[in-house]
Amino acid sequence: MKIFLMIFLLLLPACSKKEKTKTSNQPSTTQSIFTISKIEPTNELDKAPNFYWDENNFYNISRNKITLINFWATWCGPCVKEIPDLIKIKEEFSEQNFEIIGVSIDRAISPVVEFSKNVGINYIVIHDPEAKLLEAFGGSVGIPTTYLVDKDGKIVRKYIGARPKEVFAADIKEILK
Repeated sequence: MKIFLMIFLLLLPACSKKEKTKTSNQPSTTQSIFTISKIEPTNELDKAPNFYWDENNFYNISRNKITLINFWATWCGPCVKEIPDLIKIKEEFSEQNFEIIGVSIDRAISPVVEFSKNVGINYIVIHDPEAKLLEAFGGSVGIPTTYLVDKDGKIVRKYIGARPKEVFAADIKEILK
């Protein structure tokens, strides 16, 4: 009985400490996930479309910001692997004239909300279950597909497949010059 009590007392602080550590290391975000509501296609092949989310929020792609638009899904392994680098890129360029927009093409919004909260996504996330915005950008053979758009709304790079942080960062720096 004494041995059982000693083992119990030894394990009790370890569980509490482990639980504390686990809780403090989990990313959290109060960010909302928006739903695409309207797309304004462009007739120019190299221009990105403007779009709305949740009826009232208009994103003018040529609002003098460089924008990285990443099409992804929670069920896509390469997409999920790429997101921590996108979070770091947003942090690195947060003081610059730069924005990231993640566009999830998941069918349901709940996995997107849960995933975004768990990994601590720090940029705008839009839910587009029918991939209409991806189609307006010209479509793609797969995801992740990412577009780098300059401050005039011109698509300057299209990346099909996951890329490391260094590739995106180098291209962003080049355009920021």
